[in-house]
Amino acid sequence: MFFSSPKRTLKEIKNNFIKRYSKLSAHDRALLETKIRALQLSIKEKRKDEAKLLAQDLQEVSKPLLKKTAFQQITEFIFAIAFALVFATIFRQMYLDPMEIPTGSMRPTFREQDRVVVSKMPFGINIPLTPGQFYFDSSLVKRGDIIVFTAENMEVDDPKTTYFGLFPGYKRLVKRCIAKPGDTIYFYGGKVYGIDSDGQGFIEWMNPSTLSVIDHIPFIRFEGKVTQGLQNGELLINQMNMPLGRIQMGSYGVPKGEIRVNNQWISDKPYLATKPHNQIVTYSDFWGFNNFANIRMLNAKQAPQGLDPANAYLELHHTPQLNQAQIYQGGSNRLFPMLASETSYIPLQQTHLDALKNALYTSRFVVKDEQANFYNYQRTISSPYAPKMPGVPDGSYEFYNGIAYKVGFQGILTALEKSHPIYPKNVEQLQTLVNFGIEFNTYYGPNAQATGPYPNRFAYFQDGALFVMGYPIFQANDPILTQFIANELDKQSKTTPTYIAFVDKGAPLKNGVVDPEFVKTFGFKIPQKMYLGLGDNYSMSADSREFGLIPEENLEGSPWVLMWPPGPRWGLPLQPDYPLFTLPKALLGIFALIVAALWTIWKAKQQKRFR
Repeated sequence: MFFSSPKRTLKEIKNNFIKRYSKLSAHDRALLETKIRALQLSIKEKRKDEAKLLAQDLQEVSKPLLKKTAFQQITEFIFAIAFALVFATIFRQMYLDPMEIPTGSMRPTFREQDRVVVSKMPFGINIPLTPGQFYFDSSLVKRGDIIVFTAENMEVDDPKTTYFGLFPGYKRLVKRCIAKPGDTIYFYGGKVYGIDSDGQGFIEWMNPSTLSVIDHIPFIRFEGKVTQGLQNGELLINQMNMPLGRIQMGSYGVPKGEIRVNNQWISDKPYLATKPHNQIVTYSDFWGFNNFANIRMLNAKQAPQGLDPANAYLELHHTPQLNQAQIYQGGSNRLFPMLASETSYIPLQQTHLDALKNALYTSRFVVKDEQANFYNYQRTISSPYAPKMPGVPDGSYEFYNGIAYKVGFQGILTALEKSHPIYPKNVEQLQTLVNFGIEFNTYYGPNAQATGPYPNRFAYFQDGALFVMGYPIFQANDPILTQFIANELDKQSKTTPTYIAFVDKGAPLKNGVVDPEFVKTFGFKIPQKMYLGLGDNYSMSADSREFGLIPEENLEGSPWVLMWPPGPRWGLPLQPDYPLFTLPKALLGIFALIVAALWTIWKAKQQKRFR
């Protein structure tokens, strides 16, 4: 510790002398070099008192000779800041990048305000500040990987951001890779079934022993993203950011619906959907749309007449059709459609209500003065359509797997006791959380004046059971479900024009494996150099269903580790294991070693005169 002051003096003055060497006169160089060498020798031979005196003398002599002008100080400061920014940018673009998760689109894997470190090395070597890679190995991208990609050149809402609060750039998004180039996929039972470019079948990657329930639904809304077509009054129905259908005003003002099959427009024929067919003939045939229903919960007073008595019902909105759609005119004379669809009802007994409570999940929300608003940690959102939650204390909350959590500092969650008033104690409270638990807007409820929209709640069949929120609310042998299916099939056989029943159509399997012909016919094929990315939280994720497929050049890396918050999710995220050694990692490691070696050699040359 005694030698720390002389050593520090020697280091600082020696480094400054080397930097200013060419600016000094021959006399001043010789003077400073003599005194530096004397102090260096004194420290080396451990002459403590002498080293202290020599350090003080060197400080006094060097002060006027090595004094920096204001211009030099400013220049060095600017250079240091620029170098730090360039180094940080290159490091974050090519090696590791810290990221904060802003939304709940990847829940439960990632939640709002999670902090993750993203590895930029799993798939290739990125070109800094622009989409593309110096080197990319597509075989390293696996289905089930969590991928990070730039929004540049993609149809993402509000894609731009700033880095370091100064420099314009594009946002980075995080989703799960569901399908790769050449795959053809079909959705059933919340899962993705597919065949790869070689015709080999696969079912989406999932590890049920460790991964919580994750559903995948092929659309966000039946109507998709609506855009204006080339013809006057033509509305295009886009899914995965590509036009699957269009609606035009036909004779006598009746909308006419067509679907796009093999790059040709053909009439939507929903009346054929109940008959065996080996080609897409109606909008609901695409990718398994007809396997899913929007749901809404009704109480006994809201349900239509003629249903079996029950305290509550599920209203199922299914089998969308382009023919008989309605076109409305909104603000700025904008046209928007509401697709025709079928509606079914199934009664809920207490066992089903209990199952809904145990399956309940919501988006994150804020309660203030007994009103619940959608949560955004960056700003306060309030709405005149906020649902009421009597008796619930002010605070931020969320539900997952039937458990309510209080959201605390920096997104830390605390599970709440079942006695907490946030838990639903009756049908009305459960109905509020089911119907409004995603959007937190009463417009999505059954009391809304319009017939839609429905909330982002879905039901689907899986192996005979009816699932809601990822759990079998009705088991396959449930008498109420059995009666519901019988009623649906009976209604389909007796209704003209044909009613299309909502029943289990079965997984696209043949002899226990994925049926390649079925998937080819009704599935969605991923083009070359494109990837399908979906959020783990399908009900509140803007993903490939909204902005389309992800270009290969936009892929940047994958989350490596969850750093915050502490808890059971901390550590490596749930995804397929990456190889410890890959060519991109090796090349980047060699590059870093070369840079470090060159820097060491340069520094050694600067210090050479004092050895």
